[in-house]
Amino acid sequence: ASQFVSAERSFVAQADFGQRRWSITHEWRSSRIPSIRMRVQNVPFGVMAWSEKKIFRKQIIQITGARNYPSQSLPECRWHKKIKARSILCIPVVSLQGKVAGFLGFQTLSHEKKWSPDDVTHLRILGNAVAEILERKRASETLKERESYLSAIIENQPGLTWLKDREGKFLAGNHAFASACGFGDPGEVLGKTDADIWPAELAKKYCADDRRVMKKRSSFAGEELIVQKGKRKWFETFKTAVVDQKSGNVIGTSGYAHDITERRVASERLKA
Repeated sequence: ASQFVSAERSFVAQADFGQRRWSITHEWRSSRIPSIRMRVQNVPFGVMAWSEKKIFRKQIIQITGARNYPSQSLPECRWHKKIKARSILCIPVVSLQGKVAGFLGFQTLSHEKKWSPDDVTHLRILGNAVAEILERKRASETLKERESYLSAIIENQPGLTWLKDREGKFLAGNHAFASACGFGDPGEVLGKTDADIWPAELAKKYCADDRRVMKKRSSFAGEELIVQKGKRKWFETFKTAVVDQKSGNVIGTSGYAHDITERRVASERLKA
C-alpha cells in the first residue's frame, strides 16, 4: 500500500472501544524511515480529539504541510511535527455493519504530497477489505476466548461434567468425566456417544434421558446406581436441554453428576 500511493510510512490503527484506546497494529515503511508503532500503543480516546471525531464520522483526513492544519487540531500538528510527517492521509476503516474499526494512515516525510481522488478511492476500497479482515480476526479471537472460558468452567467443576450435540455425540467433558468413562484425557471422549462408552442398557437409558429433556426443553435431576470399574457407585445427576439463544432451537444437552455413594450408604445404615 505504501508504494502504491507513494507513502513513506503507512499503518493500520485499531480502536479498542472496550478500553477506549487506539493502537497501531501493523506498519509498513522504507528502511530509512523510523517506526512509530510502539509509540502509538493504548493511546486514550480524546488525546487527538479533532482527527478522532472526523474518523468516527467516516471522514477522510488529508493534510499537506504544517501550515494547513486547522486551529482545533493543535495536538495533531505537534505530533506530526515530532515524527517529521510532512503530509498525512487517514482513511476510516469501516466494517460491513457500518462501524468504524480504525483507520489506515499514510505519511510522507521527505516531501509534501497531495493524494489524488483516484488514490483516495482505491484506498477506501482497501480500507473496506482491511475492515473485513479485522472483523473476522476479532470474531475468531472472541470465539477462542469463549471456548477457553467454557473449557475452564467445565474442567473446574468438582463432579463429572459433559456437553453433547443433538445426536448424542460428546462435544466436551472434564477430566473427571473422562476418567469415569475409562479414558485418560477429555479429548478421547469427543465425538463418541453413550453407546461407545457404557454398557448397552445404561447407554439406552442415557439416550432416552437426552431425548426427553430435548423434547420438553427442560431439565431433570435424579439418583443413579452405576457400576464403575467393578464398583457400585451412586451418582446424583442433573441433565438439561441446551437452547441456542439466537434461534431458540434445542442444539444438544449438558449434564453434571457427582458421587453420593457415601451419603447414600450412610442414609441406608440409618434406616437399617
